[in-house]
Amino acid sequence: MRIVLLFAVGLAPVLFADEASKIAHINELLDVTNAAQMQKQLIGQAQQVAMAQLRNSLPAADAERAAAVQKRVFALMSEQLGWEKMKPICVKAYADTFTEPEIDDILAFYKSPAGQTMIQKMPSLMANVMEQMQGQMASFMQQMKQMLDTETKAPQRKP
Repeated sequence: MRIVLLFAVGLAPVLFADEASKIAHINELLDVTNAAQMQKQLIGQAQQVAMAQLRNSLPAADAERAAAVQKRVFALMSEQLGWEKMKPICVKAYADTFTEPEIDDILAFYKSPAGQTMIQKMPSLMANVMEQMQGQMASFMQQMKQMLDTETKAPQRKP
């Protein structure tokens, strides 16, 4: 029993050092990939979507009310989805998903010229994908609506 306890006590600092090293590498990866800036851009895009939905849900005469709601929604988004709240979630997700050697390899890629190009072009790539997905989503939503309309109008089948 003593041997196991001594072994565990002796190994604990090594395990914590390994975890601290892994967390440090994750933080470096998040810095190199400009994760905080990307998060800020995502919030900006989410705000634009929320703004469009708000405009569609309120009559044009309620512009003042819409502006007040928009301000509150944006403040809530920034508070709840800002980098300060999201970074610990990202760090944990990376730590749970990748080993330290994998993080080191990913970090090496993002530090390379090809990785830097990927980082620089990722916002344009994502905007392109989102733009192209909008057409696909519109088609999907229309088909789903038709399917649901058909199902809700059809007589109920007995099991």
